[in-house]
Amino acid sequence: MSVEILVEKRDRTTWLLSFSGCACVTLGTSWFALAQLVSGSVQTNIGGGLLSLGTGFFSVTLLMSGIRDESPEVDLQVAQIAALGVVLSAVLLMCCKGFKLLRRPLLQPRNYFFYGTYTYAVGSALYIVPIIYDLDAITASVHENMAPVGALCLSIGALLLMLFSSRSALNLDVTLSDVFPSTTRLHVGLLQAHCAVVASLAVVCGRAWTAIAGLLGAFDNSWTAVAFGDLVLVLGFACLAASLVEGRRGGSVFGPRSSVMDRSRGAGVALRAATLGSVALLSAASVCRFSARVFLAGAGQDDAGRYFDLVGISSCVCTASQLLAAACVVWRGYWVQPFMHPGNYFVLAMFLSATGDALVACAAFFGADNSGGTGADLEHFGGAVSLIGAILLLLHASMALETQTIGAYQGNCVERNDGYERTGVEPWDTDELPWKEVEVLICGGGPVGLTLASDLGLLGIKVLVVEQRTEVISDARFFILNSSSMEYLEHLEVAEDITREGVAQDIPFGAVWTDGLSHPCARILAAACVPGRSHCQEKLATLDPITISRLCGSTHTNAVPQRIMQSKQEKVMKASAESRASVEVLYGYSLLRFREVQGDGSNSGFVEAVVEQVRDGTGETNAQYQDYRVRAQYLVGCDGPGGRVARDLEFRYDGFANLTKTTSFLIKSKEISQHVLKNVGASNQYQVTRPGVGGAIVTHVEPDEGLWNFIGSWVHHPKRWASNPRGVIREFMGPMNYEVLTEKSWYWNFFIARNFRRNRILVCGDAAHSWPPVCGLGGNTGYGDASNLSWKLAAVVRGWGGDVLLDSYSVERRNQCLRTAQCVMVCMPRPRMLLLLCRIWANFRRIPGVMKILQWKWVSGNSGVRGGQHHCTEGVQLGIRHDFSPVCVTEAVIPPDDPFCKYTQRVVSGGRLPLVMLSSGSPIFSILSKSSYTLLAAISEAEVEALTSACGDSQGGQQQQARHPAIGESARCLVAAFGSISAPLKVVGLHQGEHALVSTNLPGTRVEAYNLVQNEGLILVRPDRIVAWHLPWKSAHVAITSTEASYIALTVAGRGASDEAAKVQSAQNSLGWLTSRFLYSLRPFGFAFPQAVALENQTKDDAVAQLRLKKGANGFEATTKGSAVSDPEFNPVVPESALSVEIVSGSVTAQTSSG
Repeated sequence: MSVEILVEKRDRTTWLLSFSGCACVTLGTSWFALAQLVSGSVQTNIGGGLLSLGTGFFSVTLLMSGIRDESPEVDLQVAQIAALGVVLSAVLLMCCKGFKLLRRPLLQPRNYFFYGTYTYAVGSALYIVPIIYDLDAITASVHENMAPVGALCLSIGALLLMLFSSRSALNLDVTLSDVFPSTTRLHVGLLQAHCAVVASLAVVCGRAWTAIAGLLGAFDNSWTAVAFGDLVLVLGFACLAASLVEGRRGGSVFGPRSSVMDRSRGAGVALRAATLGSVALLSAASVCRFSARVFLAGAGQDDAGRYFDLVGISSCVCTASQLLAAACVVWRGYWVQPFMHPGNYFVLAMFLSATGDALVACAAFFGADNSGGTGADLEHFGGAVSLIGAILLLLHASMALETQTIGAYQGNCVERNDGYERTGVEPWDTDELPWKEVEVLICGGGPVGLTLASDLGLLGIKVLVVEQRTEVISDARFFILNSSSMEYLEHLEVAEDITREGVAQDIPFGAVWTDGLSHPCARILAAACVPGRSHCQEKLATLDPITISRLCGSTHTNAVPQRIMQSKQEKVMKASAESRASVEVLYGYSLLRFREVQGDGSNSGFVEAVVEQVRDGTGETNAQYQDYRVRAQYLVGCDGPGGRVARDLEFRYDGFANLTKTTSFLIKSKEISQHVLKNVGASNQYQVTRPGVGGAIVTHVEPDEGLWNFIGSWVHHPKRWASNPRGVIREFMGPMNYEVLTEKSWYWNFFIARNFRRNRILVCGDAAHSWPPVCGLGGNTGYGDASNLSWKLAAVVRGWGGDVLLDSYSVERRNQCLRTAQCVMVCMPRPRMLLLLCRIWANFRRIPGVMKILQWKWVSGNSGVRGGQHHCTEGVQLGIRHDFSPVCVTEAVIPPDDPFCKYTQRVVSGGRLPLVMLSSGSPIFSILSKSSYTLLAAISEAEVEALTSACGDSQGGQQQQARHPAIGESARCLVAAFGSISAPLKVVGLHQGEHALVSTNLPGTRVEAYNLVQNEGLILVRPDRIVAWHLPWKSAHVAITSTEASYIALTVAGRGASDEAAKVQSAQNSLGWLTSRFLYSLRPFGFAFPQAVALENQTKDDAVAQLRLKKGANGFEATTKGSAVSDPEFNPVVPESALSVEIVSGSVTAQTSSG
């Protein structure tokens, strides 16, 4: 093959690769810009659009020059300069946003947007310079030297942007929170994690340089450039070896997983040494290959073969060392399922790099003349495979650095309840007040407080509920109950009442994008709806993911979400609570003051409180009621985000206050309802966009009554909205008549309490956590609090539950809330970006293709089948496991929590029991005890009777032993262990009878659930459907001993198991880890919402003081919902003279001078 033909082939290949690369960059940046349209920033959107335009223009000029079959003429060169100028300006615009978000540590993955855009800018500049250098004849030497560097910079920049974008797409935030072994234990220490990131960056640069230099210079035999890539690889592998050196370990949260991951403890040191040695060998082999390629560049034809052999041998050593490193990591137990899980990226990176080096070795052995043919093709392909492996290594190192960064801050986030040393005793002059003796006092009569009271009343606990309102609320507020909440309400036997009071069963779920409601020319722009609740109930187990996401439900439950206004929820739950014989509900009463009295030898302590009837404006008190003095064993604050209980005891919070202000209106118009149902179509939510006005969300909360909830957050003229909101509402609702029933202004707040318990005082619902109205997770999380707390309170009050049982409430619910907060942060709407979307629609909707793109984006955003799309919350509802709960028996191997949008059924301690059907036609949840643990056993009902009866037939026992010897003996030991601590235990046999599992004609997800439960011999289930312990059939060949059974009973009852202190400490460390992640993730909120006030282990009064200081004394507005910073129903800043704390036998007392 002649030199001229090789040069022509090289030029054609270079042109084809350049054009293909520019086309791919065009498509990629277009996709990136669309993906960032709602959740990104203005700079990102404009920059991404310009970047797409510039690269597209440049690719067209390349195509034209290739068609002309000659060097680019002056007009094409000018066009290329203009195109690359647009690219450079776009990237610099995005760099401004990246610099604004830059924060420490500098190498963390959240800064990849900054590094990616700046590297992309450098690459663009390196492409522009040689073109500008000489328009008539580009200097060959300049172009040849700068073009590969520019290509490398563009590749690295695109890679970093891809890694930045993949965080939400791959749910890496959830991955990191689960502390996977390969991201935490290979690089133990912050310094080692930094070394790993530097090493992986060097490896990526070396692999990319080698691949590019090989493609561009292989035909000229320019091995010097390729050798330079090997030199960078040497430095990278040396840093990688340094990152594997044992260092100071991170937080002790790694302990529980670390204790079960090392499969060969005795060989642990040897395996670590082998891993380190294999990477060191890899570095040495890379040095040999670098030297061989340097000599190859100046070698003659006779010596070239020898140096090619040396390259091949060095590549073989690299292959073997990388495979050895991967094998050592797998043998040490650092491998998780599924195969492509991010926790396996180190092993996969080593394997792919080894494959690439093997191909390079083959190329060296098979093709000594590396100027073309099979040898060159193998080397190029091997370089590409190795580059993919290097990318995975960089992603692994980035996750390790972020994990270690968060773990280093973990100790500051562990709640330490050291008590309060305060003085200032003021006696209570309330002896004349009548007493009320109850077991639980609940402050707050909202949905959560009433639900908790109803559940406790169902369990026979004497409860008093006080609520300062005189009647239930009248506005919409929270108006959807998800599948998890509906399951709980079925447990309370009120689901039918909720369904009857809620929205009609045939009204579709989902959303409609329209340009008007009652306007004569209103039309649907896009729709994302699914059939109504009655249709979905029939086929729930077989529904597709998009339908499930629009329902906000799950195929793994037996309950379909229900839309119902909060006012009607309160009405139903108030009636349910009042129907319980042991529950008393007092509306029009407020908690005036309270104190906790510590126990002594004669009593166990109690909470004493004064509840006062709310005075009217004249200061007169209704004679029908009177004030009371209440004594209770426990006090639960369900009094909302501005609650007195949490504020007076100075509960501390993390998060942000005052993110943004929103005003919602409850509107009534049957005329508009009928018009919309007839002409626009039925739906749950209407997203209305009006040209020149903006966008609004209008929810049809009660179609039969003509009730609408209007939120207008995205208007083009904020001053007009502030001065005349009802005039703006008319723009969206249309010309038909309507009536505004209520108007509520409130701030979006985002905070979670550091602890949900202080001795005998607990907080629940919005008093413990609050976040923006995204995903309907605010109120539903409150229902989850009540479900978790009710049976634990009843157990402790009845005496069979220990104090650790109440500690587990705080541990488990904070675990749930901190993970739910991650989902809410991903789905948080950015009002400015939504307003930008409205403007794009208003100004460019008539341009061909623009409307299609907007419709596609809207439908995708309302069909949440992956993380970051707020409709799909199945994983948040059902997939969070209480790994470190002190009342769950720890698993041998702890599986990770599920992503936000997906739930994987498992029988695992701390996880939800899979839903299976019984032969009676009922779900398995219907046979669970409402007040105690239930033992599900693979034995028959007759064997259960023989097991639990005091005078059971010994013959029956013999039959049980004959059929299921280990299962029967284990069940007997557990029954005896629970009986020894006077803890109730319900035993249910699943082998035969009406409680037998159904195995035929199972729809959808029920088949998988049946197989999972069928593989278990014993399952110990809590009343809230969480598995506390289980015994699989594969482990049931040997029965558990009485000692093991006693340990299980003491653990799940919170009664002082042998490792109780260690379990509580592990739980606190785990929550410290999650809290540090929560704070770490909240940092960007300060940029997206500059008016917000950050909270880190602060009280709400601290937040009020900061807000007043930030806004000024005259600029602070009180609103009616959101937190203590915005509730006018009380003054959030209490004068020092009105607050005193009393110590009664070592107890804490908070008093305020008024209700």
